[in-house]
Amino acid sequence: MAFTWNSVQNRTYVANVVGDSVAVIRDVTGIEEGNFAPVERDIFATTLLSSPLQLPEGKKYIVFDITGRVVEPSTIARGVYFIEVNGLIQKKVVKIR
Repeated sequence: MAFTWNSVQNRTYVANVVGDSVAVIRDVTGIEEGNFAPVERDIFATTLLSSPLQLPEGKKYIVFDITGRVVEPSTIARGVYFIEVNGLIQKKVVKIR
């Protein structure tokens, strides 16, 4: 096989030395963007909390700090946390005291 690149047309040509075929690979420049919807600002209602974090029973909760580490809800210090319920982030909590 032999390769060559045409910088004017941005194409790569690949010649098969055993047969008589030549493949042309067109290199597309740029980035293809998907159809993404913007996240609404209020999607994570912020709760200010000065007392210990108490979560209702009956659901699976996971509490993350802003670095993504899982934290124990009863031992959170001052800071910003996210609460995940059944696999989806539902709330942003700011512990202030």
